[in-house]
Amino acid sequence: MSTLSARPLRVRKAAVIGAGVMGAQIAGWLASLGIPCELLDLAVEGPDRSRLAREGVRRLGQMRPPALATASAAQRIRPGNVDDDLGRLRDVDLVIEAIVEDLGAKQALWARVEPYVAPHAVVASNTSGLSVAEQVAGRSEGFRRRFMGLHFFNPPRYLPLVEVIATADTDPERVEQVVEWLRRFLGKRPVLAKDTPNFIGNRVGIFALQVAFRAMQEWGLSVEEVDLVTGPVMGRPKSATFRTLDLVGLDTYLHVLRTGRSRTDDPDERALLQPPPVVEAMVRRGLLGEKAGAGFYRRSGKGDGRAIEVLDWESLEYRPRREARFDSVDRAMAAPPGERLRVLLSGDDPASRFAWAVLGPVLRFCAAKLPEIAYTAADVDAAMRDGFSWEQGPFEVWDRLGVVQLAGRLESEGKSLPPLVKQLLASPAPAFYRSGGREVLDGQGRHVEVKRVREHLRLAALEAAGARVRTGPSATLWDLGDDVAALEMHPPKAAIDDALIEAAEQALSELGSRWRGLVVFNDGPDFSVGANLFALLVGARSGQWDQVERAVARFQRLNMAIKYAPSPVVVAVAGRTLGGGAEMVLHAPAVVAAVESYIGLVETGVGLIPAGGGTKEALVRTLARLPEGKAFDPQPLVAWLFEVIAQATVSTSAYHARELGWLRACDDVIADRAALLFHAKQRALRMEEAAYTPAVPAPIAAPGRDVRAALVAGALDARRANRISDHDVQIARRLAHVMCGGDVPAGTPLTEQALLDLEREAFLWLLGQEKTQQRIEHVLTTGRPLRN
Repeated sequence: MSTLSARPLRVRKAAVIGAGVMGAQIAGWLASLGIPCELLDLAVEGPDRSRLAREGVRRLGQMRPPALATASAAQRIRPGNVDDDLGRLRDVDLVIEAIVEDLGAKQALWARVEPYVAPHAVVASNTSGLSVAEQVAGRSEGFRRRFMGLHFFNPPRYLPLVEVIATADTDPERVEQVVEWLRRFLGKRPVLAKDTPNFIGNRVGIFALQVAFRAMQEWGLSVEEVDLVTGPVMGRPKSATFRTLDLVGLDTYLHVLRTGRSRTDDPDERALLQPPPVVEAMVRRGLLGEKAGAGFYRRSGKGDGRAIEVLDWESLEYRPRREARFDSVDRAMAAPPGERLRVLLSGDDPASRFAWAVLGPVLRFCAAKLPEIAYTAADVDAAMRDGFSWEQGPFEVWDRLGVVQLAGRLESEGKSLPPLVKQLLASPAPAFYRSGGREVLDGQGRHVEVKRVREHLRLAALEAAGARVRTGPSATLWDLGDDVAALEMHPPKAAIDDALIEAAEQALSELGSRWRGLVVFNDGPDFSVGANLFALLVGARSGQWDQVERAVARFQRLNMAIKYAPSPVVVAVAGRTLGGGAEMVLHAPAVVAAVESYIGLVETGVGLIPAGGGTKEALVRTLARLPEGKAFDPQPLVAWLFEVIAQATVSTSAYHARELGWLRACDDVIADRAALLFHAKQRALRMEEAAYTPAVPAPIAAPGRDVRAALVAGALDARRANRISDHDVQIARRLAHVMCGGDVPAGTPLTEQALLDLEREAFLWLLGQEKTQQRIEHVLTTGRPLRN
């Protein structure tokens, strides 16, 4: 494999032109990652000529899910307008255009912008499908050499795909620099696309949606039935077909559809891309999807009585949603994830036949269009995985189901095979990927090396290198090289269980003798959702209190062992890091966190308090903010922490986690989630090479009974205002008791173990309460908290 090694672009300041939904969000993400950003839009009449850009910044703070990593990130965005403020572009390193999708408007903008852009700056268009080269026709050669398309997908904070589109004039070195910058500093997964209509993602995605529309009409399926078949059972996201369209917006869909139809030279593709009459009718009626409150789905009623209604695509009337059910789907969902599609296609009911009617044309289309739209099959696969959340890209599906078998099925139906497929069939082992995935077919029919990123430590590569040390039901220990081990947590549903704790204890026991350092991580979407609530509930209701207490004490000891380990322990987190997962973070000597890390002590949400040392360690960190050697009242800080824990506050990002105290300034935050394991290993090595010594236990000055009384008084005031329930008051009493060190005077020196004992006592008392057990049961059965 070849390795990517270009130096990334250096962006000290950026500018985004266009403060609409996409432009404002792109600016917001740049600002979230520490890059000051100019946000320009049209000038308006009146005293505030930059009102459009200012409103774009304001909307960022209202978006859900949050568009900003922290609310303070908005302060890095300076609103302006293109009539008065183009001079600001002189000192930026990157300009991104995100105005209306109109070629003439973009050409006119670039003519105005060119005189103001610094000679070194990269200039890019966020167009979703217009020609990149045509936008800068007539501009100077120097401008064209640093111009490219950067197509972010919506929402740009959360969807990792960015299509990078170079023209014949674009400097290849600039493209490599931008690709590395997108990956390292924005956490994106850039894919090189050719300058063709709608590029890769939208070209394939729109085709797939149109195929689904056509098949729905041919087979007479309902909206619910189509979404059932085109969802997870086919390796597609839960939003499937029509929920995805509602999220994208029906007007946006029509625009992209018409753009592709007007620019394709393929008559069959042009015929397929004819806008569906049902979508045109919906747009005329204002049924644009989620942003309009109604699309293929809508909610009716108010409050708890709200119900989901579905559009009948034939009558254009809404009706109650009906459950869709097919035997082939049931059988497929019972199969292992990698075999679901094969099982679905092997059935003989309408769902199975519909699935093939959707999949077959898409696979054939991708193989036919690969030379036109992309450089390799891997680029197409990455675009569909990272932009449309497909579990596997189309060429990965070709290989999994078998090129020979799929080609035979297509030919048996009278379908012609694309030239690349015919070429593969003439080879000894037809496949788009070979050599264990190290080579992939390009658009010219050659197998070329897949470029890899040095910082991406993949478990598959570790496995191939024989780096697996041992595996248990909830964890695997890997040898990362350089005498650094990595404990991969994979307990069921990312919950902490006894098997995981045992594996961690064993790994920690080998530090100093076998390993120089240890990394703790989870290769799944989440680090950990906390304790196994089901096991706790069973233990409580069966009266196994000794067993429950031993389990809690054991987890406390594990976290203390992490904190005081003789060699560096680095906890690497991404995704949900809740409850016990957050407690591991709090005790870790060092943390490497992906920006998209959602960390929080959430135990109060199920009627408990943090008892794996989380309450104790959060208190230690909070009290450390007080100036040493001076008399300061700890009550304001302790009260703030009390509210954070009592409200089960979860960070909206790793940067927000720093503000909450879950992460420290010395903990690393990286944007490229795939590089998490690499950076955690490097952090452990740096700590060990710097003659690492563990922290020394120190006494904790208890806030004391007076602070406890103030915290409880606040909870009672909230109860009188009907903001919390009687059981919430009981939780607050126990939490305040632990945080303040019990019934002791202020300043009483306490050991960590004393606070751990208080945690465990309060936890067990609350677990024994029927209302806490009701809350746990409700979360387990519904996934939602209960306020009783």
